[in-house]
Amino acid sequence: MRLGKAGLLEYNAEHRILICRECQYAIQKNAIESHLLRQHQVYRSDRKKLLAAIGELDVQEPENVSSPDAGSLPVQGLPTMSGYRCTATDCQHLTVSTKRMQRHWTEKHRPGEGETFLLSAMRPAALQTFFRGTKIRYFEVTSAQAPLANDVVDTSQTPDDSEQLLHLDGRSLHMDSPAPSLAQPRPTSFISSELVTLTYFHHFTSVTASVLPSVSTWQQGTSYWLDVVVPSALQDFPLMCGLLALAAYHKAALASKSAHQEQAAHYSDVFFTQPAAADAVTVRDAKLMIGCLLQCLRGRLKLASLSEEAYAHGQAQAMLTSLRCCACLHNPDSGGDGPSITWVGVTGPAITERLSRTQSVSSSDTTSMLVQRLRTLPYRMAETLERPDNAQDVVTTLSAIVTLVECYEESFTADCAAAAWQAVVTWVMNVSDRFVELVMQSDIAATVVVAHWAAILVRRAELVGCWWLTGSSEEMMLQIATQLAGGDGRALCLLDGLKVGVAS
Repeated sequence: MRLGKAGLLEYNAEHRILICRECQYAIQKNAIESHLLRQHQVYRSDRKKLLAAIGELDVQEPENVSSPDAGSLPVQGLPTMSGYRCTATDCQHLTVSTKRMQRHWTEKHRPGEGETFLLSAMRPAALQTFFRGTKIRYFEVTSAQAPLANDVVDTSQTPDDSEQLLHLDGRSLHMDSPAPSLAQPRPTSFISSELVTLTYFHHFTSVTASVLPSVSTWQQGTSYWLDVVVPSALQDFPLMCGLLALAAYHKAALASKSAHQEQAAHYSDVFFTQPAAADAVTVRDAKLMIGCLLQCLRGRLKLASLSEEAYAHGQAQAMLTSLRCCACLHNPDSGGDGPSITWVGVTGPAITERLSRTQSVSSSDTTSMLVQRLRTLPYRMAETLERPDNAQDVVTTLSAIVTLVECYEESFTADCAAAAWQAVVTWVMNVSDRFVELVMQSDIAATVVVAHWAAILVRRAELVGCWWLTGSSEEMMLQIATQLAGGDGRALCLLDGLKVGVAS
């Protein structure tokens, strides 16, 4: 039974699960609504119809779903992965990684001193799992092809805590598997998967690295990515997956092919769910930077239990949090070239005076119109919204507006991606902690300001070449509009014409 446009969801009555056919995994019952909005942008009217239909179905929680018997036919809608099954008596352990199997064998079956891990201790198996994340539970199904390996695995190496696996079009690539001998060539699926990985890695080093910002400078950071991050990624699997995800998203931006989007999603899943192998400062900083960029690219939220209201503007919240953490890596006071805008101790009248003195550095009619729109925003908000209880919150919101004007002016110092990206991050870095709290609390005035940031600064960055932001402004605007419409709707008039003004 399929539901939604193009049969997005499929109900499996045998196992009583709801499978997302696009994402290729079952959705937990309490996460269906958020999944529809977050992953597929199914908004209120269509979402309500879908949820009403789903409410008539018997959808079980992961702990209540029984795995099929070993050797059953593959479950339709789920990818089949090449993996391994332990051959020890009365042991049914399944995994997709040789290192995981090696560790299982060492911990559970206690090999004698000097014993090596023979591959006879495991056998190839075709595996599926209903759920992802912490609910992964593999089961064995029938399949014509499974991985090959050597006769002996060296147990002198310490097993990595991360499961070194990439899912590529239903195949598996084990980066920690031993190389096969010449007498036992790898199956075609292995070769194909490795070529895909090499293609993305080559694209990252030759193209993507040159169009990404650096962690230590506002400018594009080719040398940072190639000289610092790539060597670390070669020793750290999750970090490498982050680079491959960026490359796949970049190819998707250039070619608009869904296959690249799917590969990027697989890589980023590993990046976000597996801990980094190293704890060096360079690795931590790189992972934070990559996470920030991936957040911009796919709006990934790690909290699966947020309310509908939170998800209505979740992308904006997530981007603010991620960019704010990322901005901390670059401290303008330490000698960098990013501007610092300080509002400590500034009063309401002083802010209003500063706002009236801002002048547009561009003669563009669109630019002048947007600056004027920002200048008048406090007055329009005062006419439309209820008087706030806390006067200091008014000052906080005004400060954010003035900072937004100055950052927008700053973005025109050069007509390039670096200046526009600098403006986006500088605003996030310079708004106060209290303003961020107001956004997280769904304060209407603060949310309206964020909408202007998204529609003006983020949109400008998209237009001048910040490819990792493509689509972010539109998604945030849609989510914020949904949130504001959920109240009395009065605040929606503050967004009228905003998108048109930016895009013109």
